[in-house]
Amino acid sequence: MAGPAYAALSAGWAARYGCAGARNKGAAVCTNRATIGRAEVEERVLSGLKQRLLAPDLLAQFAEEYRKAFNDAAVGACQDRQKAERSLKKAESRIANILTAIEDGMYTASMKDKMSEL
Repeated sequence: MAGPAYAALSAGWAARYGCAGARNKGAAVCTNRATIGRAEVEERVLSGLKQRLLAPDLLAQFAEEYRKAFNDAAVGACQDRQKAERSLKKAESRIANILTAIEDGMYTASMKDKMSEL
């Protein structure tokens, strides 16, 4: 098949595909009058995908790559949590220091501003 593309020649579940050039412009453009039903095309495509994509070696490779990506994401999430915990401890420490200063009678307007920032 060179030139015109295959296209749906009819609609619906019983659709058939064939050369659009042969159908619309005749033998001067294309002599290929063969058609194929939609169900047959779908069966062939799905069968090919199953045979090629569900091969054991490809599934094993996919599982390994998925495991690596999952583990990388888990490490990243753990690091993010640790960073958040450190930030929380720092903020809690700063609040505790300000409260201690207030208890010791060293309350100032600048402390009030810092407290509201935290």
